[in-house]
Amino acid sequence: MQNINTLNIFHWATSELSQDAFLAWLVSWADPQYKSINHDLYHCALQFIHSLIKKDHHLNIQTIEVKRQ
Repeated sequence: MQNINTLNIFHWATSELSQDAFLAWLVSWADPQYKSINHDLYHCALQFIHSLIKKDHHLNIQTIEVKRQ
């Protein structure tokens, strides 16, 4: 897990394709621990995740774990 103060896209971009790295970076921001670090990115990540599933389902995300392919 990354340090809460150093969530950085380059953590994911080391060996992944750039698109995969971006998606992993974005989804990582949906972890509630990052809400107070960057409120806008946190909500953007939540909206992205919600757009991938049915709109009528409510998610209560408590933690996010992103794994590389």
